[in-house]
Amino acid sequence: MQSYKGDIRDFIIEYNTGAAFGEISRQGGFGTLIIDPPWEYNHTNEHASQGGVNSQYGTMTQTELCNLDIKSLCKPNALVFIWGTWPKFMQVAEVTSAWGLEHVTGMPWIKVDGNGNFRHGPGRWAGGASEYVLICRYGQVSPPGNKKTGMIVSTVGDHSGKPGHVHEFAEWLIDSSLGKFPPTGPCLELFARQARSGWYVVGNEVDDIGGKALEINGKKYTQKMILI
Repeated sequence: MQSYKGDIRDFIIEYNTGAAFGEISRQGGFGTLIIDPPWEYNHTNEHASQGGVNSQYGTMTQTELCNLDIKSLCKPNALVFIWGTWPKFMQVAEVTSAWGLEHVTGMPWIKVDGNGNFRHGPGRWAGGASEYVLICRYGQVSPPGNKKTGMIVSTVGDHSGKPGHVHEFAEWLIDSSLGKFPPTGPCLELFARQARSGWYVVGNEVDDIGGKALEINGKKYTQKMILI
């Protein structure tokens, strides 16, 4: 699979012209996406420390996120997982609607430390011990024939880093769904922090695991091959 290190907005443009992941665009797009939007926080109302967020990674405004043409990356029937935080609950719904997605369900991520105790993070009203991921779809993606517990309990990694359980859940859905329109690949993660076997990943902070520079319109990105 491949990684694209660069701005998401540039990637969408290059993807739709066939310059980035052209083999996927020619085949009709991605069937499964995971998106971890870099929410911008207003520290007065939403978060204990906006500086703590912005010092770790670049954020995007609500308007910038809503304007991303996510649908152009997808097959007509596609499954999309979107990470959100509780202070951004209404904004997540707005972004989901702007992208033309239908919300079907979701699951919480309960954060624990190495001893299994709840890990309390920042927050002005309540310590942030959890986040959540919404499960949405384009078209008529069918639910799985069997059910799997929709809850993640895991330790916390680097700032804003997410556990790999959602990737595993998405892969399980692709392998186990039996409906008329089951979830499919290829799989894409946007705003990714690291490469993952079997997935195409895009983000400014994708781990540099080796590979060649991809130059598009005078800009250099890192495009790497991951052996699977």
